[in-house]
Amino acid sequence: RRGALVLVDTSPALTPFAEDQRWLIGQVRRIVGPEATQVQRFIGCPTRGFASGLEENVLAWQPPPAGTPVLVLTDLGANRRSFPVESASEAEWIGFALGARRAGCPVIALTPQAPARFTARLRSALFIVPWDRRTTAGRLRRRIGRAHRVA
Repeated sequence: RRGALVLVDTSPALTPFAEDQRWLIGQVRRIVGPEATQVQRFIGCPTRGFASGLEENVLAWQPPPAGTPVLVLTDLGANRRSFPVESASEAEWIGFALGARRAGCPVIALTPQAPARFTARLRSALFIVPWDRRTTAGRLRRRIGRAHRVA
């Protein structure tokens, strides 16, 4: 009922997953409803801002209304060695997650990387769900339900 904000990382490291991202956005719209699903694209980390359509203006990230789940399709900077400029640091991601939490929004990171690849500090800042063959809408819904409890 609160809808969902889907943040899509368009960094070069995520290029192989672009079609998967489009499919996932479609699934979220199907489940949540197209009118209740907002999609924004970023490079690196949402705190770096968003492109505003065809213009080159960058808009600052603003959290949605309290209680709105934020689903981030990203690698959380796991490919930082290969893409040092475009990939965000752990500190950036933690800052983003803490800002969203302060705004009353749970953050769920759907990533093609195994959660164990990330530090305990990052895993405690946001809810990391592996984006793999076992990830189903039902599994994601159960995990989002647990993550929706904002501390």
